[in-house]
Amino acid sequence: MKTIEKKELTLVVKKPVTTCGDKNPVKGNGVQVPNWNINPTAQDRADKFRRREAVTVENETAGIKVVKYVSGGGAKNLKAGEMAISYDTKAELCLDEGDEIIIRRATKMEVWKYYYNHPDVGERLSMRLAFGGVIFGVVGAVLGVTGVALAIVSMM
Repeated sequence: MKTIEKKELTLVVKKPVTTCGDKNPVKGNGVQVPNWNINPTAQDRADKFRRREAVTVENETAGIKVVKYVSGGGAKNLKAGEMAISYDTKAELCLDEGDEIIIRRATKMEVWKYYYNHPDVGERLSMRLAFGGVIFGVVGAVLGVTGVALAIVSMM
């Protein structure tokens, strides 16, 4: 049985391909990479991204990171070292000519931090309300258990 060494998959893209005016624009607000960097199965592999996997896209020159979701290149015929991004992603990363982009898997904490401080008010508000709901749920559970414990003690 062959074991695959778990290592961080990182792509360095020297020439991003923006697709704001193409016939085949990038769907949503994601990142498209060449199809050979995508694993078509649901199994986790160290050398390929899964479809719709959260990735961190970083502009090293400006020091800006964003979290996006990756998909295959589709009809764009992307070459090695290229990727397709939406116009909004390009603006968010403040890309200039010659900037290098690094794409790597995002950790869950990076995804939560990114959406907690998202530039879009709707995304940011929904994440903060979700965090508030989790906190109130934990407080409610603790108060409920405490109430049941006090009721049992008072019956004795």
